[in-house]
Amino acid sequence: MFNGLPIVFLGVNNQENALKAYNFPQITGVIEQVSIKETIDIGLTLQDETQNIYVIVDSTTTGQSDLARLKNLISSYPNDNFRIFDASEMTFDQLALKLKGISSSDLLLFLSLYRDKTGDSFLFSESVDFVLENSNVPIIHIYKYGIGEGMLGGHVVDHYQQGYLAGTLVKDYFNRGSLEGFPVIEKKSKHLLF
Repeated sequence: MFNGLPIVFLGVNNQENALKAYNFPQITGVIEQVSIKETIDIGLTLQDETQNIYVIVDSTTTGQSDLARLKNLISSYPNDNFRIFDASEMTFDQLALKLKGISSSDLLLFLSLYRDKTGDSFLFSESVDFVLENSNVPIIHIYKYGIGEGMLGGHVVDHYQQGYLAGTLVKDYFNRGSLEGFPVIEKKSKHLLF
């Protein structure tokens, strides 16, 4: 569809596919590389008496990709204390009740929440508000949005920084007339934020 045209991407969270772009001289961009393990470890350090880690996820491609990453990490933790709240298996009302039942000794990892099993949907800002309204435990998060509004934070992806880096690549393209030799940016758009 875009054969031969220069392409600068951002927000691609499938690292394997994004790195394949380097095989094409006119494609580069910024990978949305989430730091789930680092964020969990920070949350456990800040709340060292954590009994369970509850995880909110939905059926979106991003949500399921992040969930797959999480499932690969679970065995590296000593206890089987992860509880998944998959919104594709419940309504928002059911999820609200589950969130309200979380103990104060627990931790909540917010991955994604755009739609429930009935197809009802939230904008990202609405999902953040929903989680904050229905939970009374520390919420760790892998994206910058919502931090400072009630989310505790973590090792987060900064979408504004991703946009800036992608814009720099576009600017460099206009200065050089080619994207050839520009590697895919992997790790510069995330940082610790609380």
